[in-house]
Amino acid sequence: MVYLVAYVIEGKAGMWHRELSEVISKKFNIWKIYKKIPPHITLYRPFDIIDITPVKMMLSQWTQEHAVPGTITISGFGRFSDQVVFVTTEVEPMVGEAVQHLREQLTSLVSKEDFPNWHPHATLVRLVAPETIGVIWEYISKLERPSFIVPFDVITLFRSLGDNVWAVEEVFPLISNSRE
Repeated sequence: MVYLVAYVIEGKAGMWHRELSEVISKKFNIWKIYKKIPPHITLYRPFDIIDITPVKMMLSQWTQEHAVPGTITISGFGRFSDQVVFVTTEVEPMVGEAVQHLREQLTSLVSKEDFPNWHPHATLVRLVAPETIGVIWEYISKLERPSFIVPFDVITLFRSLGDNVWAVEEVFPLISNSRE
C-alpha cells in the first residue's frame, strides 16, 4: 500500500484553498485535485509499505511526546518550474525543526534513501501540461494573496486509493495544539 504523511489545512484557510482549486480546475478544464485529496502540506512524500502498523505506532508516540507550539502562515503563490502551482507557506522555526525530526524518524521506518529538503507548500495545480501551468500562473499572479495563520496541531496519514485519490487512514493530534 502507498501512504502519505501530511498536515491537513482546515477552517477558513482550507475552504479558501479548496474553492480556489475548484475554480482553477473548472476555468482551465484540468485535473480536479480538490476531489482527490483535502488541502494539505506534505510532511513526508508517498511511500510504499506492506505493514503500516509500525508507522502508525511511531506517529502516535511521536505526536504524544513532541509538543510543537507553532503556526503555519499561508501567504502567497509559487510554482515549481512548469510542473506545479502552489500556495506558499512559512513555518515557524520550531515547526520546521519538529517536521525535520519527524521526517528522519519516518525515513528510518519506510526508506533508506535520502529525501529532498522539505519545501512546505499546498499544491493547487499539478499533472497538467507545462504550457497550461504558464497560463494558470498568469491567472494566479493577479489574484489577491492569501493571509492565513493556522496552528500546527495535527498530522494525518493518508492511504492511496489509486488514480491519485487519497483517503484519511488515521489522524494524530499533537497534544499541545489540539484543535478545539
